[in-house]
Amino acid sequence: MSGGDRDSSALLHATDRSAGWHEAAFVARAVGGRWVREAAHAARAVRIDSREVEVGDAFVALRGERTDGHRFLMQVASAGGAFAVVEDGAACGDLDSLPPGFGVLVVDDGAAALGAWARAHRERLRGTAVVAVAGSAGKTTTVRLIDAALRPQRVGTHAPRSFNNHLGVAVTLLAARLEDGYVVCEVGTSEVGETAALAAIVRPDVAVITSLGREHLEGLGSMEGVAREAAAITRGMGERGTLVLPDAEPLLEGVPELREGAWRRVRFGATPAADVRVEAIEQSWDGVGAVIAGRRVQLPMVGAHNAHNAAAAIGVVRALGLDETLAADGLRSAGGAPMRLERVEIGGVRVLHDAYNAHPDSVRGALETLAAIEPAPGGRRVAILGEMLELGGSAPEEHAAIGAWIREHMACDALITLGKLPAMGVAGCGLGGAATALEAESRGRPSDAACVEAGALVRPGDVVLVKASRGIGLERVVRAIGERVGG
Repeated sequence: MSGGDRDSSALLHATDRSAGWHEAAFVARAVGGRWVREAAHAARAVRIDSREVEVGDAFVALRGERTDGHRFLMQVASAGGAFAVVEDGAACGDLDSLPPGFGVLVVDDGAAALGAWARAHRERLRGTAVVAVAGSAGKTTTVRLIDAALRPQRVGTHAPRSFNNHLGVAVTLLAARLEDGYVVCEVGTSEVGETAALAAIVRPDVAVITSLGREHLEGLGSMEGVAREAAAITRGMGERGTLVLPDAEPLLEGVPELREGAWRRVRFGATPAADVRVEAIEQSWDGVGAVIAGRRVQLPMVGAHNAHNAAAAIGVVRALGLDETLAADGLRSAGGAPMRLERVEIGGVRVLHDAYNAHPDSVRGALETLAAIEPAPGGRRVAILGEMLELGGSAPEEHAAIGAWIREHMACDALITLGKLPAMGVAGCGLGGAATALEAESRGRPSDAACVEAGALVRPGDVVLVKASRGIGLERVVRAIGERVGG
């Protein structure tokens, strides 16, 4: 559909590298469709956003809540697309007006066809190491770290951002060329059964569980449910596969299918028992360094937890039998994910832009990162926090506990909350007049005015953490800071 993630261009192998690998006959068989206009060329990448189509791409037209991809076939063809997959009966306009050679394949259901296509393509990736990354936090960053670790030794592709639902996983798999050495998929969930369904499509050779956290408790019910759902990533993995997992996570040890699985295991973490051990973590605004598996690694991103994510990446390298020294060097070039502890410098203010996701454990981790970064002389460590969504009945308790944690760990000098639930942490934070609760009677997404007010409380020299669940929209606070001090 039109209106997706522009960063999915990272999925595209350069258009001059080779001919397409999604041939018309293969695609028709895979999806059970019929050509009403024959395609003159095979396709390379597969897109679901018409604005992202480049020369040689296929386009799967989907009906969305806001728009209908079937309206954009001429745009796709004009951009050099190879063919489109459309739903039977959809209003596609005058097909005869499309350029010669542009194919149109008709199917019953576009989303189902995309999944079937991905499953069929996965069958062809016999020489490609397929990696799937699941877990409560750090998935997108870990995908990037795995890519950086593998890139010095193999050619491959990876999910560019949070392409972790049934559509994104399919698009990621379909971006893999038949000769690629690897493809790294991100597998997300918010309800029981979603991970298993995606694992059945990906069928990973290496499955990674990054961490467990109190996320999506509304849909998963409990931390035990979170663990069971994460463990479901192994259901698509054969006995010769490898599971890369945290070494000190008792909830995972309690999942029967993990105890009984025949796969090889590579454990990462800080304990002496870890196969890939993390030691001597140091962090500053410039990034985080650590000794990982005996090698000093410097990452161009903040957050001590990212040292553990890097260890997971080394675990994947070990699972594939590749050179870990080259992998450690490759990690230096890893790019951080936008809005995940993204470092933004604005007019003398250093902002940790972490407004993509939030649950109690990730908020504590972000506050630990804030505490580790020195502000400029006279500056403060400021935490601007919005609501953590999808916590179910535990939401009031969890928000209040953040305030108590701030007090216990002296994590910041000033606290600004937006919304009723985050305000529950103000009373116990121990910051007195340095704690400000905005819109303390409102649930959910704060007003634009409140975001501007929060930004106005920041001053040059401060280090500022901005964190909330994605639906809260706290990127507006970052913009407000820029408008206030960015000149």
